[in-house]
Amino acid sequence: MHFKERSRQSIPALWPIIGIPLMAIVASVLLVWQATDSADPELPGFYFTEGSALDDDIARGQRALQLGLRLDLAFDRSGEIVAALGFPADTPYSAPQALDLRITHATLPSRDRHLQLLRTPDGRYRAQAAALEGGPWLVQVADADTWRLRGRLEGDAGRLRMGTTPR
Repeated sequence: MHFKERSRQSIPALWPIIGIPLMAIVASVLLVWQATDSADPELPGFYFTEGSALDDDIARGQRALQLGLRLDLAFDRSGEIVAALGFPADTPYSAPQALDLRITHATLPSRDRHLQLLRTPDGRYRAQAAALEGGPWLVQVADADTWRLRGRLEGDAGRLRMGTTPR
């Protein structure tokens, strides 16, 4: 084989040697173009308010622990929800007449619920709602403005314990 014949033939190893660096150059140019074309937006004017709300939320969770609160929730397949709120006798807190219950579906916001658990004469809190379906559920219970507890319910029914363990 002569030199002229060999130069006309394709050399398979040549394509990766040329192609890989060429693809890196093209990708770099595209990334630089995208970075300069879409700059990060400025912070909204109310970012401080959102940060304060997060701080308040954390403080409410810590307040529940300081008070020694524990909450047992029972979710029935019929849709009845029963809660028992407990706290140490020496805690400077009195049980409220109602609790705020938020049940949030882990992936489908259309299934989220916001209910009010009302205190009954037996000291428990009750609410009736459509039965839960297709969990898991993120559950938050809070009083008007002092504390909040959070937990996770894996199925459609069952029991959920939140807060501290009894002393």
